[in-house]
Amino acid sequence: MVNVIIVFPKIEDGQKIRGVLTRLGIDVHTVCQSGNQVLQTLEDLDDGIIISAYRLSDMTCSNLKESLPTDFSLLVLASNSHSQEFFGEDILFLPMPFKAGELRDTIGDMSSIILRRRKKRREKPRERSAEDKAVILQAKEMLMRKNSYSEEDAHRYIQKVSMDSGRSLMETCQMLISML
Repeated sequence: MVNVIIVFPKIEDGQKIRGVLTRLGIDVHTVCQSGNQVLQTLEDLDDGIIISAYRLSDMTCSNLKESLPTDFSLLVLASNSHSQEFFGEDILFLPMPFKAGELRDTIGDMSSIILRRRKKRREKPRERSAEDKAVILQAKEMLMRKNSYSEEDAHRYIQKVSMDSGRSLMETCQMLISML
């Protein structure tokens, strides 16, 4: 599920958009009245979609976009006269009045992009600490000396033992060091 935040200077307008989204089966995290409220709300979230009016009580939608973390997307709902202002910017624009289906499709497309980004972040290998790297290197060196393995063969052996035993690579290296 992607976090959706609505921000309109008039809370009633934000609540109406929330009602439309709820009827479309889209959950809304919260409705805010200012850009600062949005930024405070984002502190607890990793990513999401911000649906905003063109002008807020404390900033414009462009100012809001500049303040957003990179994993948040901005959709601006405003009159068609503002559409040219967003040309080339990283802001999606939906002219008002809009059809519910257009809003649903736009949010669906934005959600797909965010979910793909999430998946890529999770698949990114985590960076090992210097201590972890030293332990792995020590285990590989011991295997290379004792069994005449190349570094690649030693690494492959550690990975295989790790997978076969259901242990992490670090646990396997520590076990090998204690055994050897």
